[in-house]
Amino acid sequence: MVLIDLTRPNLIPSRLDNVVENLIWASDGSEVKTVVANGKVLKLDYRFTLLDFETIIKEVQLLSEMLIDYVTTARKITGTGAHK
Repeated sequence: MVLIDLTRPNLIPSRLDNVVENLIWASDGSEVKTVVANGKVLKLDYRFTLLDFETIIKEVQLLSEMLIDYVTTARKITGTGAHK
């Protein structure tokens, strides 16, 4: 079950018969207010309920640090010389 907020400016239908058309062409996903799947509430009042944002942020920061370490220690990659 997906509940979509049709009062968002981009989804306010100009006619009652073009609601589906607006969903297809004007929605960007931010209008999804609630999602229930397989008996689990996945999104409630525009917020994901099963995601642990603190863990996600820590993992992104760790990946960023790993990338910095890689960039500073990796051998420089140069072209093949085919342009000469």
